[in-house]
Amino acid sequence: MKITKETKILKNKNLLVISSSFPDKTNTFYGEIFVKEQLKYLKDYFKKVIVISPVPRTFGIYNSDKLCKDYEFDNVKVYFPRLRNVPISFFRKRLRDNWFKVIDKLIKKLLKM
Repeated sequence: MKITKETKILKNKNLLVISSSFPDKTNTFYGEIFVKEQLKYLKDYFKKVIVISPVPRTFGIYNSDKLCKDYEFDNVKVYFPRLRNVPISFFRKRLRDNWFKVIDKLIKKLLKM
């Protein structure tokens, strides 16, 4: 890793990553593994990295409910906020809105910490 003036500036910054899918701690839930692989290299350039990956609440029907627990590794904190989603056509249209609401709620909570 080559240290430059730009990388020294970033070292004091935080990085927020919002992903539609992200692996769990053990990589059992294999969503967007390439994002996690990229973070292995990017994390060294930042003070802290926060990953937010909303997961629809399925009430235990799918493994994502059991596997997607918040975790951290090195300077990376991964959050899986739950959102309500009913698999009916009308509610599918609202999924994006609910997705953004849970992201916004979590960011506001993290800023208060």
